[in-house]
Amino acid sequence: MEARLKLYIAITATSIIGLVAVAVGAFSTARLLLAALSLILLGVFTYLLVRARVFTVDLLMAVAGLTTAYYGLVAEGLIILALYGFAEASEEFIEEKAERSIESLVSGIRKKYLVEKGGSIEAIDTSSIRPGDVVIVRVGEMVPVDGAAASSGVVDESLITGEPVPVEIRPGMAVKSGARVLEGPLRIMALRSPSESYAQKLAALARESLESKPHIARLLEKMTPPITASVIGLFAGLLAYIGPERALPVLLVGCPSAYILSSSFLSSYTIALLARRGVLAKSSRPVEALPLTDTVVMDKTGTLTALRVDPSQSRPPNGMSIEEFLGIIGDYALQSKHPVSRALHSYSRGKAVAVKEVRGKGLLGSGEYRVELSSGPPSECGKTLLARINGLEGLICLQEQLLPGARDLVEYLKSKGYYLIIASGDDEHNVARIAENLGVDEYYGSLRPEDKAGLIDELHAKGRRVVFIGDGLNDSIALSKADVGVGVGDLDAVQEVADIAVNGTPSQILALFGYGLRLRLSIASAFALATIVKVIVGGLGILGALPLPIVAFLGDDGSTLTGLAGGLILLIKR
Repeated sequence: MEARLKLYIAITATSIIGLVAVAVGAFSTARLLLAALSLILLGVFTYLLVRARVFTVDLLMAVAGLTTAYYGLVAEGLIILALYGFAEASEEFIEEKAERSIESLVSGIRKKYLVEKGGSIEAIDTSSIRPGDVVIVRVGEMVPVDGAAASSGVVDESLITGEPVPVEIRPGMAVKSGARVLEGPLRIMALRSPSESYAQKLAALARESLESKPHIARLLEKMTPPITASVIGLFAGLLAYIGPERALPVLLVGCPSAYILSSSFLSSYTIALLARRGVLAKSSRPVEALPLTDTVVMDKTGTLTALRVDPSQSRPPNGMSIEEFLGIIGDYALQSKHPVSRALHSYSRGKAVAVKEVRGKGLLGSGEYRVELSSGPPSECGKTLLARINGLEGLICLQEQLLPGARDLVEYLKSKGYYLIIASGDDEHNVARIAENLGVDEYYGSLRPEDKAGLIDELHAKGRRVVFIGDGLNDSIALSKADVGVGVGDLDAVQEVADIAVNGTPSQILALFGYGLRLRLSIASAFALATIVKVIVGGLGILGALPLPIVAFLGDDGSTLTGLAGGLILLIKR
């Protein structure tokens, strides 16, 4: 346990011992314990202020403890410190709930897995799995590495996508770590080591985001010194006029920890909920900022639409069957995350090949086959892909379809008043067809990455606050320029320029915006409820209508719990 957690547990336990001493008549001992605990809190406050430049509310509780000890209100003072210690210790446990939600992404990955080696099967440590190994994942086990399926099966991807519907896996399909096998066993050729695979990266980045303080919490911490000074000043002024018992409620309800705890927990829990749906935020800041934006600029392919290969209209090179042609191209495309390449993943035969991806130009492959893959000429069949295998030319026809949930996403954003723009590198005719189908406000086609960035600059010049949603590789400039950048289908993008990464479905983007709005509402609700409780309890305490122990409980713990309960109801409401 952390040092501060141990400290607050000790303060709670010692305060309870002091209350027992009061009950058996050892008043002097209890008073000494109260004074000692108060001085310890004062020492902790001083240490953190001098060494870490952190101003904590320990000062308020130290003043309350010393005041009650001085005036002989020993039982009341011990109850105050016991409740304070309990509240601070509880904060650590509450925040662990969000962390445990993240850990579930990787906790199911076993220490050993069966791997095919030289025609035999042996169990090896998960950390020893390397790209090219064929891992046998049995029913009930979690896939430990990102790879390509070498057999058929059914998996549950709910931990990494949030979608509860089982997914049927066919040979050649990409399988992400974190999926659980429902029908198998499933043979998977590893494409990455376990530490570089999706579930581990998602969990590691989510842990980092949980460690960062929410923007609102940081703002409140900056305001803690003036708030504390004001509360102590008001307490000192009232002390001379109405006495310690009626002045102490000011200290008890003036502690801002209820607001700091509420904002920290609600933000952390939102990040955890999003991570369980395959949405990863670098921190809570971009999620908090979403409701403040007014314009959404979206890439088309991979964000709103997906490409599907039409074998009947594709043309293999002379002397090659369509199955062999697509299988070879699928092996090379499997190592690319580009939306066009993803259309070919299911045709992969699971063979390891050497590939180089050049941004804006396509794929170059070497090995048994020399492969060049690039955009093809316009065709009646739709988008085309020009493929050269050992110098022989073939053509792949790609049909574009709206992704499931794309229309729901657009309708949701329009209902919230967002101005919607599609900005795509695709042919303007194709962009117009999709844009008019969805009913967005503006659309642009044939844009280069720098053109999209220029569009963001133009929108900023008009005073708009922009969310950009696009591929993490090709749209890096636009992602970095937007007020909130959302990288689609590329987890690595969040480590570079995007603020948020999604696994690649419109339903996940819709969940992101929904939780962003609910987070803001839930924090506002928590603050309002906590304030109402503090004002009522503080007022009754100053008037002498509530006993000091009740004021201590309701003014801090009660306001915190009330605020959190109200905030959580709004946050988790479907």
